[in-house]
Amino acid sequence: MRYGELWLGLIPSLKVGDLDRDPRCSVHCGSPTDAWAASVRVSGRAVRAMQGDAERLGLARSDEEERLPLFRLDVSEVVVTRPDPSSDLILVEWWNSQRGTGRAKRKGG
Repeated sequence: MRYGELWLGLIPSLKVGDLDRDPRCSVHCGSPTDAWAASVRVSGRAVRAMQGDAERLGLARSDEEERLPLFRLDVSEVVVTRPDPSSDLILVEWWNSQRGTGRAKRKGG
């Protein structure tokens, strides 16, 4: 996160070309420990950084920008899945840019 925007720095790979052709992207992050606390998925469209963005954001010097594939994620959905603290169910909470927020509980497993 920089200045309220989610930025993705990728290692040079085929994924960079994939995002240039089809910018739909989801990033998933699980719990940092073995004990499951939550899982988050952020989805949207990856927009290639413009010349000077990496340096402006403090992510790279101008002479490094060509080697740093950098994308801004235009977020359209966020989903958080975690154990419901008041029951033995799974709690799923979401935000979607078109449908707003929601939550649901379901059985795990």
